[in-house]
Amino acid sequence: MKKEKEIQCLTLWEACKLYDVVMEVYSKEDGTQFQQHILCNKGNVEIDDTVNWYEYVEEQFEVYETKEEMEKELEITLSEQEWQDKYATGGGFKSWNFQI
Repeated sequence: MKKEKEIQCLTLWEACKLYDVVMEVYSKEDGTQFQQHILCNKGNVEIDDTVNWYEYVEEQFEVYETKEEMEKELEITLSEQEWQDKYATGGGFKSWNFQI
């Protein structure tokens, strides 16, 4: 019988420490509505910040008949311009400037 190879995995933190790497990442997650900023310096997590963030696009606007209905349901405040453009974003990091 053929023996299967053992699969080994590393987390990003472990890889940064093992290979002496400094890594900085900004990411956003549309579905759960957050942005994240991580700075890992050779395995040591120096920054791990998460902030609320949202982005709504045309398809999501089409679900609502009025601006007020959308604001109430999503607990946000839309400008008239956002309602007309069918695009809104809010929260998140003010700057995506990297530290390294």
